Amino acid sequence: MLKLNMDAAFEVEITGAHPAFVGTPFAGADFKIRVRPLNRTQIADLGRKHQKVHAGRTVVDDTAVAQEVFVQSVVSWEGIVDQNGTPLECDAKGKRAVALVHWSFASLVTTITMESQVERETAKDEEVGNSSGLGSGA
Repeated sequence: MLKLNMDAAFEVEITGAHPAFVGTPFAGADFKIRVRPLNRTQIADLGRKHQKVHAGRTVVDDTAVAQEVFVQSVVSWEGIVDQNGTPLECDAKGKRAVALVHWSFASLVTTITMESQVERETAKDEEVGNSSGLGSGA
């Protein structure tokens, strides 16, 4: 039997103190971003949306998918401002601007978001007694 914890989606708060930002210009910056990780179906749908035929092969524009994951995952932010210190709105336009102009930042946020989702799924599986045996020598 496979038990799955089917609790509703969760949110993660990301700050400049996150270890992923160490060694980047974003480390220690005073900002907060709340994200709601997308589920696998949502990410797969984005993959299909960003498919293109190139040289007779169907390929997925991974960068476009990742940028869209950023746009759809970010729920709110504080301390994100433009070069003049004017706060950026956390709307689709503002999120797309950040994803396009500062992809290195948006990419880190997306990576943290997706890693948080994997960690949560693993913890939930352990809660309900599932174990894949990975890493246990099994």
